[in-house]
Amino acid sequence: MQPEKIDSFNCYWCNKFLIRMTNTLLELELSNEDDFIKRFEHLYQDITSEYNFGNNTIEKINVNKEASQKYETCCQNNRDFVYLNYVDIEKAIYELLYINHISVSKKYMSIEFIIGKSSNEFIIENNFGIHQDIYSTIDDESYTVIIYLHTNCQGGELIFYEKTCCCFEKTILVNTKSSLFSNTKVIIFDGEIFHKPEPFYNGQRCAIVCQVGK
Repeated sequence: MQPEKIDSFNCYWCNKFLIRMTNTLLELELSNEDDFIKRFEHLYQDITSEYNFGNNTIEKINVNKEASQKYETCCQNNRDFVYLNYVDIEKAIYELLYINHISVSKKYMSIEFIIGKSSNEFIIENNFGIHQDIYSTIDDESYTVIIYLHTNCQGGELIFYEKTCCCFEKTILVNTKSSLFSNTKVIIFDGEIFHKPEPFYNGQRCAIVCQVGK
């Protein structure tokens, strides 16, 4: 599939690893040495040192700026984590959107840390149906940014759909694993797009999901 090049996603990251660009989807691979990835790697290390995540299950951590924040849950096992450097990763997300010419209000953001580990070919479902992200964890239209840190499983692709008069048709399949061990996959898309993560097995799938109000 040839990417549809449009003016609104005039991509700053093109001199890095731009994989796909359409009017509603940006698929990137960033070096693990990139400052953006390093900020989220710090969050990953803090959460995984704080919590023990078991095998053959999927869990969600609500990443909060302060203890009073509450979000709707999508996974059976979910917890809350107050991150002292929340402002840093919040700023990183805004900068990523800004340099890609995506305008947001900077009023609302939610951050979720979703991790699953599969061993012995145990298939892990993601507890998601085909859905949109708008008016979900934040009560607004939104963009979604997903950072797939330390994802090395089989399966687990992110599927995008178009709604027709009678069904949903698959339009784009995104491999959530990077092509190089030294890179990390990052996906940006309009929260209005219908999508669904596929089941995965034999490895780990970690998605840091940021929803940003338009």
